[in-house]
Amino acid sequence: MKKIISNLVYFLALTLVVTFFTACNDKENHIEIYKYRETIGQKIKEVTDLLETSEFGPRKGMYPEESKDILDEAKGMLIDLLQKIKEEAIPEAEIPTRTSDTIKTVDNLIKSFKNTIRTEDVIIKAELCVNGKNGGYINFGSHPEYSSFGENGKQKFTVDFWVKLKDLDGFFFLLSTFTDDDSKDHERKGWCVNLWNMNLRMTYGIGYNDLMEPAYGFTYKDQWVHICIVTDEEGVDGESENGIPIMLKMYLNGEVVLKKASEHYPNKNYSSNDLPIPMVAFSGVNAAGNILQEKGANGLMKHMHIWKTAKNKEDVIQIMNNPEKISGKEEDLVCGWNFTTRAYDDSNIVDITGQYTASLHGDYEWIEIK
Repeated sequence: MKKIISNLVYFLALTLVVTFFTACNDKENHIEIYKYRETIGQKIKEVTDLLETSEFGPRKGMYPEESKDILDEAKGMLIDLLQKIKEEAIPEAEIPTRTSDTIKTVDNLIKSFKNTIRTEDVIIKAELCVNGKNGGYINFGSHPEYSSFGENGKQKFTVDFWVKLKDLDGFFFLLSTFTDDDSKDHERKGWCVNLWNMNLRMTYGIGYNDLMEPAYGFTYKDQWVHICIVTDEEGVDGESENGIPIMLKMYLNGEVVLKKASEHYPNKNYSSNDLPIPMVAFSGVNAAGNILQEKGANGLMKHMHIWKTAKNKEDVIQIMNNPEKISGKEEDLVCGWNFTTRAYDDSNIVDITGQYTASLHGDYEWIEIK
């Protein structure tokens, strides 16, 4: 009897010991699994932080957009492993090896991602389309140099650009420094290239109440056309008509289509705009600086320049045929924007002279050229 009790006590003691050590092992295993889960979680955070803090774009020091896929793959592998551990879908004995192998693979993916960083700017050829009828416009900033070109009555300048219009109906502005201030008895200042009832016009503010608006029929729709307006109040190319200087010559695709003598010369002259309003394209601005959407145009523009000299025909053809040769260092070039490559910052597009910036607003898009 004593022997039976002794054996029973031994058995119970042994059971307690086994249970104790088993519980300890289970606890240790649980702690080890938790550590692996924590390690995986930390690696997920590392990948997530890298994805959120990296800059993606075409500039040097940025990453290509497609490089996000590398980090997404790494993050996906980690999340998948963590989920399987939580669901006990992996034998405990395999967890250390699976965790080590996965993290090693993720570290290699991170290295691959970092190797894709751009070492130079990427140039993406594109065309700029602006729908001024739907509120889009280009703001070139407010600078008197865009509108004022020397002594009153002797001003001379040239404006040229390529444009492709999607719509010719109505009355709309293509490029403008013009304002009409109703609060001051129609004080009209600045110039504006515009389309009115399928007539291309150059509008000149001539002080109070007056305008000079030479116009020529325009039928170029959905095709690129080069427009160049040459102004010289003393006579473009030295020419005159009935003793009155030819103030304007209008060129379309390098050909003179219109000459116009100043109707008000010499009593009234072109009035440059001294108001603090911006020059805009595909829309207009009033004297208070508000956008006139009702005068919005719909189309594309490229290679826009303003010169503080009156160009002759040879100059115009050279500018039209070789816009890429205009460096921005020309002494008579006021400003110029190419709009032939996608901008890095649509709110800060530096012109080719490096002196001015333009910004895009409202309805516009860059159309990449493949």
